Amino acid sequence: MSSLFSDPPFTRGTTLLNGEAIEYSSGDSYANGVPAAGSEIVGQVKAFQDIHPVAKTRLSNELVYCVAARFKPANESTVLNANRDGADSGQAYVLKAASGMTGTAEFTAKATSADVVTGKRVAFLDEYLTGTVRANDIVWLVFKGPANLKKIVGGAINPGAAVRVSPAGADPGKVTAATNILPVATGNAESVVIGQAFGTIDPATYDQTLGGTAASAGATVRVFTNGVGWA
Repeated sequence: MSSLFSDPPFTRGTTLLNGEAIEYSSGDSYANGVPAAGSEIVGQVKAFQDIHPVAKTRLSNELVYCVAARFKPANESTVLNANRDGADSGQAYVLKAASGMTGTAEFTAKATSADVVTGKRVAFLDEYLTGTVRANDIVWLVFKGPANLKKIVGGAINPGAAVRVSPAGADPGKVTAATNILPVATGNAESVVIGQAFGTIDPATYDQTLGGTAASAGATVRVFTNGVGWA
């Protein structure tokens, strides 16, 4: 059966088009063309088992909730580096204003704590992706459940610690330990907790250590995301 009609329509660790040509049903350019594939998939929410999609290793008995979203940068040549532990995988992105569980779910910009505070829908680029994500392709973004997230290097995150998306100007898209939890008396949009750290994981093998501190030099932390901002 075609992946377009299966449930879910494509697996974690891949994109919808998975290297195939991106064709348009109308329009003849990236700026005004309408992609032929994926319009019926964008915005769908699916629950996956917490399993490494290639090694088939079960990491927990929890479910991972993802939304299918289209990468829509301003420039067609822009790609995301998501080669397993690539620079962009496991980082937070903002779904555009008209996006969400219904409508057109598109993303471009990495998220900051201010985006979470103001109620924007924020989700994390599938950490199992390989290769690059091309403009107009569709990927899974995690918004609830366990995920291996990029952290700000230079600060340890202890098991059980509350985790937030980083503030503007400090590695947007990455996470760090939460220090202040809203409401903040000064009105400063410091943080909204997006989850709780519960371990570390080897990005090369995905061997998991429950309770392991994500050291200051570590690039990732295993977080149970709570789905803040999502119904």
